[in-house]
Amino acid sequence: MKQKQMAGQMVAVVIAAAMSCGSAAARATPSQQNRIDQQAAQNSNNGYNTQNNNHPTTPPAAPPPHSKAQPMAKSQDEFNAYQVVAGKADPSEMEAAADDFAKKYPTSELLVAIYTSVMHKYQNINNSDKVLDTGHKILQLDPENIPALALTSYVLAESTRDTDLDRDQKYAEGLKNAQKVVKDIDTALVVPPTLTPEQLAGLKAYLISMADSAMGYIEMNQKVYPASEQHFKAAIDANKGGDDPVVYLRLAVVQDYQKKYSDAMTTIDKALQVAEAQKNEPVANMAKSEKDRLSKLAAGSAAPPKPAAIKQ
Repeated sequence: MKQKQMAGQMVAVVIAAAMSCGSAAARATPSQQNRIDQQAAQNSNNGYNTQNNNHPTTPPAAPPPHSKAQPMAKSQDEFNAYQVVAGKADPSEMEAAADDFAKKYPTSELLVAIYTSVMHKYQNINNSDKVLDTGHKILQLDPENIPALALTSYVLAESTRDTDLDRDQKYAEGLKNAQKVVKDIDTALVVPPTLTPEQLAGLKAYLISMADSAMGYIEMNQKVYPASEQHFKAAIDANKGGDDPVVYLRLAVVQDYQKKYSDAMTTIDKALQVAEAQKNEPVANMAKSEKDRLSKLAAGSAAPPKPAAIKQ
């Protein structure tokens, strides 16, 4: 859980920087700039939840070679309107204000930053439907936006059900967005110049891990077990130091489905170890049930039914 909170703070720093970058073009007064800086600092302390209840991220410093020009307001009026939106604490109020801002300033460079802040506010209260909605708004404005691609892929993986009439379309979108994160993160991720190389590496690792985890879970539900196994392993490798017991648990289940019982036992032991260290009782209990099944299979006794796909 602690790793997730750290990761969330990183993404929050990126958002805060984006939210504060409109001041130069708007020629903000010193008092206005001070308020923007305070808002950026406040935003940077907000967590970044993802995995069902808590997925984090971490930001970096040192401008990467692919950084784009920072978005800016084109007039004082636009800047003042932006300030009103940025000052909203409630996500639904901020979204409504952002929609009004978008109608008044449809070509504003600040729209992506505003909707990104809205998206993460919804994520902090675990409103996956709204995370997806605002993520789609961001991607309409900026189809290359890596955080929005990562979050939408993760939400689509976690929230889609077998009974959904548009299940295949959701999974196709989730896979496409996740693949784009892994493929384009080095050229499309935009971060503020205040991030250190270590923070940048941590942020990239987290976003790649999120994308690989989303692909692994979608493929698990599609019963494409070899690909699912490889993506879960990639998610674990990418997010070194940020062990997620659910990813280990799902990897063990996928290995079980492929009759790789020895590998599955090693993986489930790791899932149980991490879950107990994090005091994650629900995941620990699921890991114990899976370990019991694998133990009975190894002993040649009747094992419990194969595990169902694990929803959080």
